Amino acid sequence: MNGYRRFIAYVYEYRNGRKAENCGFIKLEVREGKCTMEIHLHEEKQMEHCSIYGFIRKEGLILGIWLGSLQISRDPAVNVLKADAGNMGDAGVGLDQLCGMILETDTGAFMGTQWDDLPIRPDHFQKLEKNEQTGQNEGALAEISERKQESEKQDNEQQKNEKQENEQQKNKKQDNKQQKNKKQENEQQQEGEARKESKGRELQAESIQEEAEESPALFPDCDQCWRICPGDLRQICRKNCVYCNNRFLQHGYSHFGYILLCRQTDGQYILGVPGIYDQQERFMAEMFGFPWFKEWPLPGIKNGKSGYWYRICAPCELLLDSRR
Repeated sequence: MNGYRRFIAYVYEYRNGRKAENCGFIKLEVREGKCTMEIHLHEEKQMEHCSIYGFIRKEGLILGIWLGSLQISRDPAVNVLKADAGNMGDAGVGLDQLCGMILETDTGAFMGTQWDDLPIRPDHFQKLEKNEQTGQNEGALAEISERKQESEKQDNEQQKNEKQENEQQKNKKQDNKQQKNKKQENEQQQEGEARKESKGRELQAESIQEEAEESPALFPDCDQCWRICPGDLRQICRKNCVYCNNRFLQHGYSHFGYILLCRQTDGQYILGVPGIYDQQERFMAEMFGFPWFKEWPLPGIKNGKSGYWYRICAPCELLLDSRR
């Protein structure tokens, strides 16, 4: 823990026990055994009082260790908590042992981020008291475990009923499918095979419908744009494969369902990530290599400036050849 560490964890809100949209991020930095946590939340969560917990997992439960509370400010420099990296919240648990963090506001909002491979289930979250954190009250943990088992029993019953309903619906759909015209199915299959053969190794991306009108207006030096997904970059050009796992690019794709690739008249290419312009987004975009922003109206964005965070990327000869 005496070394230097720094990482960023995206925070998501949970509603009715389900993961909803992204609502900010936490920047964690460890230096000389001290952990600094900088909380960045979206504008609608600002000015709310927020309790912050680190959590561990035990017997299927999410056990929260209180780290502190903040009145979330518009100034990120104010939203800072500090702790001993080897003894988070005086609970005898180090940062390396935490599985993530939970944030709760006085208005009832529940937010969380995890850096292990298991999901966050709000109904399994339990706040540890001081004696529970130091391991002196095993009876309290046993009581929590019993409540968890009862909750799981109810969940299993609900899942069983849902499974039966889904099976009935599935059987009904299968019966309807079998009643379809066989000739129509064959025609659809032949059409799909012909389309697959004609494309070959061509980029499997959707051309922007308003391509002729919007491409010049969006980037005046570009003559064509495509909507693609991160996996298409492997087919386009090996040099651009490095962006497939770019966290900022993946973040934009998960919200809008596509990223943008545009060809300039000089042969260069622009890679764009749809998003909004604010200080938090600018910080993340620059950190992951998308330093420029082009304002452009995007569907579903009513407040703030929407558009594309973009960068210049390697030439994409495969795409150029297949789209001429």
